[in-house]
Parts: sequence; C-alpha cells; structure tokens
Amino acid sequence: MSGTSLYSFADLVDNTGAFRSTLSMQFLKKVGPRGKVLYQANLQQGLMDLQASFSEPFEHILHFKVQGTLDRWVRQWNLRYQLNDGTLDAEQAVETYSSLLQQSLKQRSSLNLDTMRIHQEFEETDTCRQGRQLIASLVKPIPPNADHTPPRPFYHEPDISLTQVFLFQREKILRRYQRAYDKKLQTWEKIVEKIAQNLEERKKKYAEDLRQYEEKVQGIEADLAQKKEDYLQQVKQHNEQVDRLETLYAEGDADAVEGYFDLLLWQSPYPYEFPLQTTLHFDPDTRHLEIDYTLPHPDQVSKLDPIRNAQGQVQGWATLSDEAFAKRYNEIVYKIMIRVHHELYQADRSRMLQGIRVNGQVQYLNKANGQMEKICIARLASTKLAYDQLNLSRIDPTMCFRFLGGEGASNLTQLESVDELGLRPIMGTRSALRESAPQPVQRGILDTETSEQHLIDVFEDAFQMQHGTLELIRRREDGLTEYMGQDPNPITGGRFILHVKTGTQSIGITVTRELFAAVVSEQAIRGILVAQGELTEEAQDFMRNKPLFMLNGKKLRQVFAEKMQD
Repeated sequence: MSGTSLYSFADLVDNTGAFRSTLSMQFLKKVGPRGKVLYQANLQQGLMDLQASFSEPFEHILHFKVQGTLDRWVRQWNLRYQLNDGTLDAEQAVETYSSLLQQSLKQRSSLNLDTMRIHQEFEETDTCRQGRQLIASLVKPIPPNADHTPPRPFYHEPDISLTQVFLFQREKILRRYQRAYDKKLQTWEKIVEKIAQNLEERKKKYAEDLRQYEEKVQGIEADLAQKKEDYLQQVKQHNEQVDRLETLYAEGDADAVEGYFDLLLWQSPYPYEFPLQTTLHFDPDTRHLEIDYTLPHPDQVSKLDPIRNAQGQVQGWATLSDEAFAKRYNEIVYKIMIRVHHELYQADRSRMLQGIRVNGQVQYLNKANGQMEKICIARLASTKLAYDQLNLSRIDPTMCFRFLGGEGASNLTQLESVDELGLRPIMGTRSALRESAPQPVQRGILDTETSEQHLIDVFEDAFQMQHGTLELIRRREDGLTEYMGQDPNPITGGRFILHVKTGTQSIGITVTRELFAAVVSEQAIRGILVAQGELTEEAQDFMRNKPLFMLNGKKLRQVFAEKMQD
C-alpha cells in the first residue's frame, strides 16, 4: 500500500490543483521493537503547514489513519474558500464543546470494522479517473477527406459565322479552340493528380497518427489494467487484515489490541480542528492500556461566546475573559479524557481491559529551540471497577476528573507539564509539615516561610478543632497545596479536605470545583479553602449549598497576624 491509489480526495474543492501539488506522502517499512514489520507514513501539506506521521504494525490501520487525516485536511482546505465571517463555525464549535461527552453517551461505542474495509471499485478511484481523463485528452486522428476537385473542363463548339466559312477560316478556328481546350484539360488533370497525391499522403499520415494514438491508448489501458490488478490485490489483502484484526484482538495479541482500540478512537467524531494523534501500549500481563492522546492546543479552541436575547437567539459574539476561556478549555480537556475512558471500556467486547491511563498531550512550539514538541498537561487513570461505578450522564466533568484522581494544573491553558507540577502524593505528619513550606507563587501572607508553621494552629482556632491531624497530600507549582485532615470530634468531626491557595489574585470557580471534587473523591465531610484572595461571584454561587467553607480576607489576615505575633 505504498502508493496513493487507495486514497480518495472526492470532497476536495480545488480547481487549481494546489492542494494535491503541495501534498507530500511518503511510505516506509521498518522492523519494530516486537520484531514485527511496522508500516510508516509521513504526510505533509506545504501550503497549510500541516504534517502527520504514523507508524503501525497493521497496514490497514495505517491506511485508515492516512485517509482520515486527508479527509480532515481536505475539510480545512475547503473551508478556506467559504466566504463567511466565521461566526457560523464559532456557533457550531460552542455547541460541539458543550456536547463533547454527551455525544459519546448517546450511542454505544463500538468499532465498526466495515468502515475499515475498502468497498470502492477501481473505476471509482482517482487513479482510474486520471487514466480515463488522460485517454480523453488524447486527440484521435480524423480520417482525411479529399479536397474539392474542380469540374472537368467542358468543350463546346465555337460559333463560326458564314463569312468565316466562305473565307475558309472554320478549320483554323476549330484547331485554335481545340488547342485551348487541350491546355485547360491538361491543367485540370494535373490538379486532380495533385489532389490525389495529397490525399494519399494524408491517408498515410492518418494511418501513422492512428497507430500512435492506438498505441498510447493501449499503453494507458494496459497500465490501468495492471494498476487495477494491483489495486484489487491490495484491497483483498487489506480486507483480509481487517477480518483478522478482531480475531487477534479476542486472542489478546498486543498489537491487535492496540490497533483495535486505536481505530476506535479514530472513529470517534471530534471537531475537525482537533488533532487525532494517538499512541497506545497494551500490557498483556496487567491488561492495562496506556494512551498518549494529543489534545487540542488552546489556540485551536474558539474564544468566542454567543450573546443571546431573551428568546435564546444569537445576537452577537463576545470574547471570553482569560478566566472564562480557561474554564472552557479545562472542561474540554476533562470531557475528552473521560470520553476516551468511556469509549474504550464500552467497546471492549472481549473484556481485555482492566485499567486505562490516558496521557493528555499538547503539541506546542518550543521557542527555545524552534521545534514542535509535545507536553503532557493532564493525566487520568482508572480501573474497570471504578468506571463501572460512574453514571456519566449526571457527572460534572471537573469533579469526575478529580474523583478519578486526574492530574493537571488548575489552569490547563498554561500548558504546564504534569510531571513538573509536583503532584506525586507526599504523606506526612504535623511535624513533617512544619519542616517544609510550599514554594511561593505570588507574595502574600500565605507565601512566607513561617506561614505554614502556623497553619495548623490557625485552622484549629478558626474551626474549633482540637488535636486533629493534617497530612500533606500534594503541592503544586500553581500555588495550590492540598491537605487531608481528620477531626477527632465524635459528633462534628471526620475526614476533611483543606486547600491552601497562595497569592492575592481572585479565586475562580475552577479552584472551588477542584475542592468539591476532592471532597467527593475522598468521601470527606467538608472542604475548606484558605486563601488571601477573594472569591469571584461565580465561585461563590458554586460553593453555595455545598459542604465547602472559606477562610480568607480580613479574617485570615487578622488570625495570621495574631499567630505571627505569638
């Protein structure tokens, strides 16, 4: 399948041929780490500055990914020729963002292998059409027609008067007329002969031109016949591989399991501007599947938000604030991560998967070296048992992400690496807390080295808790430190979650959602947020009627001042 004959460009709108002329497709083979042949494809669209690379143990999976990538690129190309202001795309985008998870829940996820099979007849391929067009472009010689032949000269007797007869001039006149006629006749015969010669020469040229034409047609048809034979052979092998994939998947073949679920993810519909790049690794011993899944870059997500009237009709568009856009992007990432788990578990007919881990990666430009690189900004792992306990139709994506132990910065648009956030659990005691303080993000009363030393005392005074325990769970570079505590009070006590947010900036709804998700995940009785900044109105509305409490503002400064003096 090293050629391009199996790939379709049926939907391409390009009268200039620029898309095809600037498209590069390279196919290679190499031996993979498991000793099997890997089929590789490198695609590049020069005008659109797009590129994609694939490496697959199954050739038909490579074909599916290449065709899927070409379809997406064609759609992007076609949209360049649509004259609109972009608001229609923005409205569709906003609707798509909101239904990313619900769309997947509406129907049971399954791999439709029939879509993998090639049903296209050779006569419907671009290769055949191009061959037929080439034949049609050849000019078939036209048989020559004889040129117009002038009429044969007509001899008629001259008019002779009686005087000319009496003077014996009649014979002389007749001879003169005969000589003139004979001369005309000879001229006519030469013309006729020349016409005949020209016709004969043209017939010979026509015969040669016809021979060359027929040779060219036969050559093209022979080439098409060979290409058709090759195409049918490739299609047969491709479809046989598709038929065998599910069998190998059911048998637990690692390559087949990876290919099976890889194809499932590629069949899942997403906005065309979202990248579809996945790398899967299946461990047959633990039956855990790890996926490197490329998420959309923040620049690929619309920042427009519709302005609606009382009837719900769109009247205009506004640009989201940084905080609102961060919320939109976070929710998109959480929905995608959860959706990947849902689709894989649901489509696992042979019950191969006991656990899934998704590494959400974003491709970005590293301005230090000018190269495109990938960074993991979110990670979500789950077991089949934990997934079965979820009712995804009723969950909040942010809280569900945290409930499942998802990792990621509170603002994913900052593209911070999960591995550099310091998210690994660090369990400790009260004395251990006093030995190390979180790194400052912005200056404030929670940023001093001595602040954490007084945190437990402040907390006990504020919430009338005596002799409780507080364990450091994890600290993050975005200024959020998480603790888990135990209030020993037999009536009002129990497990609680404490989040300390450094800095003086306002506290948005993302922080409060994370706190509530941690409360739900740990089955705590309450969650407490300690911060110097003030809650936004949206964050206040979210905390209302929930077991969430806030210690901030003047009260926080007053309590800390008293403790610092002590």
